[in-house]
Amino acid sequence: MDDRELERLFAGAPGEPPPPSFDHGDIVSESKKITARRRRTLGVAGTFAVLVLFGFGAIRLSGAIGGMSETASAPGNAAVDTQSGGSAQPLDTTGRPPNGEGKQSLPGTAPMQGGDGSGKNGPRAGSAFGCEAADGELATALAGELSVPVTAPSYGRICVTGARSAGFQVNGGDLSIALVSSGAAIPQEPNSVTASATTATGLTLVIRSVSTTGNTTPPFAADLSRAANRLAAKF
Repeated sequence: MDDRELERLFAGAPGEPPPPSFDHGDIVSESKKITARRRRTLGVAGTFAVLVLFGFGAIRLSGAIGGMSETASAPGNAAVDTQSGGSAQPLDTTGRPPNGEGKQSLPGTAPMQGGDGSGKNGPRAGSAFGCEAADGELATALAGELSVPVTAPSYGRICVTGARSAGFQVNGGDLSIALVSSGAAIPQEPNSVTASATTATGLTLVIRSVSTTGNTTPPFAADLSRAANRLAAKF
């Protein structure tokens, strides 16, 4: 290869490379811009997700409140069983009782010590003894004094005109308590023990225990005198 050929080869070769159109500072700046755009995109996406979840929760809450309102407005408590042939009764407690007989019933539980002593009245049938009302104050006092394990409520078996009385059915018999006027005649019962004491107001407090199992010793027989004296001091 001669000099001419070498000259032609060098003449056809590319010249000096052009200077770069960007430098290190441009790269750093563009990287920061890309990072900022990504952060903005993530922020928008997160905000949108929160709004979607909030809207879904609000819809569910609104539906639950609507269901509760419908349930509360439903007249479930005033339903009347028409299939059994029963007739609708007034809901007002001052109106006619459900059985239409104008009678009151004995409370479902007997008053114990610390009870409210409401002493609701009610009928008593099929017995030669007993009064037409159970006195809550006397029942509470008797149950508390003797720690009576009451099995069922009952009316007092001591029936004297104008007397306040109450009673309990206990294991093995019946316990009765009454406040009667001084000198009032008190009917006797077989298989019974009776104790009495005079109150500060001049009335006579009477406690009676009757055996209903054929046992000659009625329940709490040994405690009646003490209980009568203690309770008479309270009345």
